Amino acid sequence: MRFGLPKFTKGDRVSAGKLNKIVETIQRIALQPQSPGASAGLEISQDASGTRLRVMFPPAGFVMFTSGGISARASGVAGSGTATFQSFDPSNGIADTGVSETVYNWNSASGGVGTSKYFWASRDANGYLWVVGAEC
Repeated sequence: MRFGLPKFTKGDRVSAGKLNKIVETIQRIALQPQSPGASAGLEISQDASGTRLRVMFPPAGFVMFTSGGISARASGVAGSGTATFQSFDPSNGIADTGVSETVYNWNSASGGVGTSKYFWASRDANGYLWVVGAEC
């Protein structure tokens, strides 16, 4: 991808104009994930002391809810189903975010995830969501 960013070598001076171009380019690029935990993002904040860039790493796992269930693995084929990401606030409890995604299940011994159940899912290196633990 080409963004027209300046290239720097050791000893180069960074002008305000070049730095502003970098910040503007970063702001234009959609670095925030489209669904929770899809990728790392970049938080840009500015105050009286200047501009700060902070890399935001995706969480290790997610509380999710499935209304239709997630099937168990059958032989070498992963089970799957659709679930919605849940948010948590200690004062208000669990709330549905309205964001749904396909979740895969490699477990066959204890079966799939039943209908209307909460479960814990984690995203793998390829971006797929997998059932880690389910509500009994």
